[in-house]
Amino acid sequence: ATALAARPEVSPILLGGQVKGPELCTVGPMVTESLARMSADILFLSTAGFSLERGLAEPDLREAEVKRAMMKAARHVCLVADSSKFGAIYFAQTAPLDAIQSLVTDEGLPESGRQALKEAGVEVILAPLASPPR
Repeated sequence: ATALAARPEVSPILLGGQVKGPELCTVGPMVTESLARMSADILFLSTAGFSLERGLAEPDLREAEVKRAMMKAARHVCLVADSSKFGAIYFAQTAPLDAIQSLVTDEGLPESGRQALKEAGVEVILAPLASPPR
């Protein structure tokens, strides 16, 4: 937020709530209540894991709740998750896969996973794997 606030064309918004470290995200009812009064064109969403069977999941119930509220506020949900998250199942389900419209991931996502996601109506966008810094 500090870096974005330095740019005159950007006006960052911070949601109050309990700060969860080391992620430095806010969770709790203050966050979800604020999100219920907002709307967004597109949400770029991260996740701890996603699978064909269980959808998006988090190890923390509070984070899953905030992410659900964020998804309700958005017209388009784009999941951004590297292929290592595919198949990972955690305690708290955030949403089923049909709640997202697109996925940005890397080339490590198995072809069977790509096909199943496409059949579920999810646009799969493959980003090339980054080269190590020199």
